[in-house]
Amino acid sequence: MQQVSEKKHDELNQKPKSALFHSLTLIAIGTISYIIADIAHEAIGHGGACLLGGGKITLLTSVYFRSEVHSFITDTFGPVANLATGLLIWTLLRKANYAKIYSQLLLLNTMIFNFFWFSWQCFYTGITNKGDFAYDIKGTTELFTWRILLIIVSILSYIGSSYLIVKVSQKILDAFKNNISRRQLRQLFLIPYLGAGCSALFAVSFFHPHTFSTFLEAFVFPMFFPMLLVPRYLKNFNRVVDGIFLDNQQIKIIISGLIIFIVFCLTMGRGMHF
Repeated sequence: MQQVSEKKHDELNQKPKSALFHSLTLIAIGTISYIIADIAHEAIGHGGACLLGGGKITLLTSVYFRSEVHSFITDTFGPVANLATGLLIWTLLRKANYAKIYSQLLLLNTMIFNFFWFSWQCFYTGITNKGDFAYDIKGTTELFTWRILLIIVSILSYIGSSYLIVKVSQKILDAFKNNISRRQLRQLFLIPYLGAGCSALFAVSFFHPHTFSTFLEAFVFPMFFPMLLVPRYLKNFNRVVDGIFLDNQQIKIIISGLIIFIVFCLTMGRGMHF
């Protein structure tokens, strides 16, 4: 009887510590996933297209890309690189099986941010005629048609991406459904979402000069908002009491996330001039 009581006491003491490290790990996952998506967009997409086209990069930041010669191809390759990265990770998650939940959540969130970055850019340009897909079309009818086409593509992209995200999320989390409550399921998407959004705003604060438009560029909360709807479509998570997450990856991911974030702030956050 005494052994049972001691065991319950240990579990009660373990829960707060486990919950803290679990939350910090999810914040780190959101931060790392956002940074990967940002690098895919700004450096690989815009930067890669510029260099392949024989151009010269003049400024690379977490929100801005500048080159000596402006090109529509260079602009569009930013979100296209996000789409390609999302599809690559989707292929990996669909075919591979990982034993560690946090490894899968890192890949899942990276896929989500890349998919929705592409979808948002299509929607934003279609509504405002600004952004990476803005095209210099002189005819009013042609411009209107282009913007309507972008809005349609964005809607289809959001629907298609959300479908793939739900399918992959269900596959990943099914193995852990007996240890995840509905509240924890929502947290698996909410905490990385908040971590990514706050990281984007904090990183851009290193860029000078500070302007409202600069922070507005880094305000990614609307772009990634659809991920918060994913838990509604996941099934078989009926646990009432929160489970305990024990994974030796937690400390590694937290430390890695901190180091990566510091480097990101001091490089792309601050801005690199060439």
